[in-house]
Amino acid sequence: MPNKLRDHLNSYNLATTAALRQKIFASEEFDPEHAQDMDWICFTIYASVREYESGSFKRLHSEEWYKAHVWHFLDTVFDSMNEIEVLRGEKASFSSGKRKNMDRSIGAIESFASKKIGSKCDTN
Repeated sequence: MPNKLRDHLNSYNLATTAALRQKIFASEEFDPEHAQDMDWICFTIYASVREYESGSFKRLHSEEWYKAHVWHFLDTVFDSMNEIEVLRGEKASFSSGKRKNMDRSIGAIESFASKKIGSKCDTN
């Protein structure tokens, strides 16, 4: 990690959410080399502060809530890298879909059930 980026990350090591908010909203010198990463750090800290201050971490939530409110930072961490695309969730493979639909017939010849799709690869 470049020293400038490390120092920027460490500058958020503060004791209170008020101090974090002051740091988040402070004017920063624009650095084109590290702008995307510095912006991501600021956004992630800000989102975490908002969740903490709302008290939402004190309640139980579904897995989907955690995906949307906590793990979203992973969705955006590689935004500056065109070679990487982050996707979340389950996706049935082409092979699983083909196996599930082996016994289907052509609709114009005889009636058939709708194509089977779903998020679980292991079920029939």
